[in-house]
Amino acid sequence: VGLQLYSVRELLPKDFDGTLHKLSAIGIKDVEAAGYFKKTAVEFRHSLDAAGLRCVSTHHALIELKPKLDEWIDYGHTLGLEYIICSWAGVHRDPSRKGEMTLDDWRYAADEFNKVGEKIKAAGMTFGYHNHWVEFGTENGVVFYDELLKRTDPKYVVFEMDCGWVVAGGHNPIDYLSKTPERFPLLHVKDLVK
Repeated sequence: VGLQLYSVRELLPKDFDGTLHKLSAIGIKDVEAAGYFKKTAVEFRHSLDAAGLRCVSTHHALIELKPKLDEWIDYGHTLGLEYIICSWAGVHRDPSRKGEMTLDDWRYAADEFNKVGEKIKAAGMTFGYHNHWVEFGTENGVVFYDELLKRTDPKYVVFEMDCGWVVAGGHNPIDYLSKTPERFPLLHVKDLVK
């Protein structure tokens, strides 16, 4: 059990090291980064080590991840990451198009995930995707999330299921977990606990 640092995002800018030490003091040992708070990788790692924390994974939107993938891989190596997670696809096959993603856009995102995932795997880490509720929209009876699962290569892409968003999207996380548990090495359960 770990904590996503997004949960303490308002405290970290005020007292980065102190907040990390408080997390450790209450028994947290593993964390997931969601932003780096203007810290270099060496600074971030030093603060984690001093607090006795291990950063297992991190979040990046696809539009931020793709153009700087080599930099984020290097940052991840310094932190000792196991996973680099895409927190939002938000892409259109036709970059001039705006608005909600279509089924074709989700297919394009899946193809991009495969490319990014292959490079991250070659670097010794695992690439994954973190869902929200929009992935459970449909077009012509196809659930976008199902298409992501179908179209991504399990060798290169895993999924960090946010169980609360799955429920908000009208689905049951257990249904997905029971069909292909190997695709879901990371789970977010915060919204189910409320």
